[in-house]
Amino acid sequence: MKPEDRKRALEELGNIPEELYDEFLVEYKEQHKRQTEEIRQALSSKNLLLIREAAHSLSGTSGNLRLYPIHYAAKALEISARDAAPLEAISKNFKALEDISLEYWR
Repeated sequence: MKPEDRKRALEELGNIPEELYDEFLVEYKEQHKRQTEEIRQALSSKNLLLIREAAHSLSGTSGNLRLYPIHYAAKALEISARDAAPLEAISKNFKALEDISLEYWR
């Protein structure tokens, strides 16, 4: 996470203590890991409902934490699953979510 993104997030969240935000991020990273694995499995079984639900949860939590790049990628994945886009498009959105997540935490 870039320092300027972190500063903006803290400000948008009412200048909460950094330690509290860090605790939220630790919990979020665990959630993110579980849900991306759920999505991976749901992709292999073509379970669009599970993909949509997991992506919706990731989108909401990442938005709440002001992790906007992840939020938008998860939202795109959610919408593609909701709209029953071709599996190739949904997979592409999932790959984008993974790539953005990796880059964000670098």
